[in-house]
Amino acid sequence: MLFDEFDQYSQNLLLAQYDIAEIIQHELTKGEVREDFLIHILQSRFEPSPVFYKGTVSDGNNQAGQLDIMLCRPNCQIVRLGNQAILRPDDCLCLLEVKGNATGNDIQIFDGRVQRIRQMQAESFPLCGIFCYKLSVRSCFDQI
Repeated sequence: MLFDEFDQYSQNLLLAQYDIAEIIQHELTKGEVREDFLIHILQSRFEPSPVFYKGTVSDGNNQAGQLDIMLCRPNCQIVRLGNQAILRPDDCLCLLEVKGNATGNDIQIFDGRVQRIRQMQAESFPLCGIFCYKLSVRSCFDQI
C-alpha cells in the first residue's frame, strides 16, 4: 500500500539520519539536529503544516522543565524567549521527548515532567510521549 511505503520511507530516513548524526561530537548539537530532522519529517506529513516549538509548559506558577517538541492549539498565546517557547497546559496538544538512546532514567525524568504538568491548574492536558531511536533499559529479568 502506498501509505505503508511512505511510512517505511520516513522511518528509513529517520534511522539513516540518526546514524549520520553520529559524526557530530557535541552531544547537545547532535540532539538538536535529530530533533529538527524529526520535526521536518512530521511537518512534511500534514497540510497545513503544523508548527512545533521547543521550550516548556507552565501554568504561570510552575513549569515542566525543558521539552523537545511541543504542538499547540491554533491561535493560542505563546511566550517566546529566543528559540524557546512557553505554553499553557490547556494550549498544548502534544509533547514529545526525543532520545537517541533512551534509558530507564530518561523515561523516569520525562515521567516526572509529565506529572508536573498534570498537577498544574488546567482543564485539559497534552498527549505526552517519547520518540527514541534506540532503547537501552534493563528488564527486571536482568537482575535475577
